[in-house]
Amino acid sequence: MIVSLFVGPYALAEVDYFDYLHKKSANLNLENKTNGWAYMISGALVLGGSIPGYYLSKEIFSKVIYTAGQNFGIAGIGYGAYLAFIDNDYKRFENILQKTPELTREQKNKLAYYFFKDRAEQAKRIRMIRVVSHGLSAGLNILNGLTSDSKELGLALFFLGGVNVLASIGLLFSQSAEEKMLTSSFSATPKFAALNITYHF
Repeated sequence: MIVSLFVGPYALAEVDYFDYLHKKSANLNLENKTNGWAYMISGALVLGGSIPGYYLSKEIFSKVIYTAGQNFGIAGIGYGAYLAFIDNDYKRFENILQKTPELTREQKNKLAYYFFKDRAEQAKRIRMIRVVSHGLSAGLNILNGLTSDSKELGLALFFLGGVNVLASIGLLFSQSAEEKMLTSSFSATPKFAALNITYHF
C-alpha cells in the first residue's frame, strides 16, 4: 500500500475589518471626547481670565494680548465641542453599516476593508505631501544659510534645515495605523493543510 499526501496553502489568515472598525471608532471616540473636554475647560479658563483682564488693563499692548486670549479661548471651546460632540469618520461609517441590516457580516467586512484601504491611501498621499514640504523647507533653509552674510543667522538656518530633513525622513518611513494594518494583512503567512490523500493498493 502506498499513501501519497499533498500539503499546500489553502487560505490566508482572514482579517476581521468590521470588528477592527468597531474597536477603532470606539477608541477614537473616547479619545476625542477626553481631548474635547480638556480643550473646552482650558479654553473657558483662558476666556475667563482674558475678559476681565481686557477691561482692567490700561495699556494698548495689554489689551491686544487679552483680546488674543479671548479669541484663543473661544477657539479652544469651539474645537473642544467639535471633538466631544461630533462623531469621527470611523464611527459614522460604522453607524451606516449597522443601520443597514440587509448587509451580511461578510459584506460589512468587505466594505470596512475598502474604507480602511481608502483611508490608508489618503494617509499615504498626505504623508508624501508633508515629506515634500519638509524637504523643500530644508533645501530653502540650507540655501539661505549658505548665502547668508551673518554667521549666527547661517547656523540658525542650517539648524532649521537639519530639523526639516529629519522630519522629512521620519515621515517618509512612518505609516499610519491603516497603512500598517493593510500591509500586515496582505503579507499574512499562509496556513497549510492536507488537501488530498490518495491510497494505492
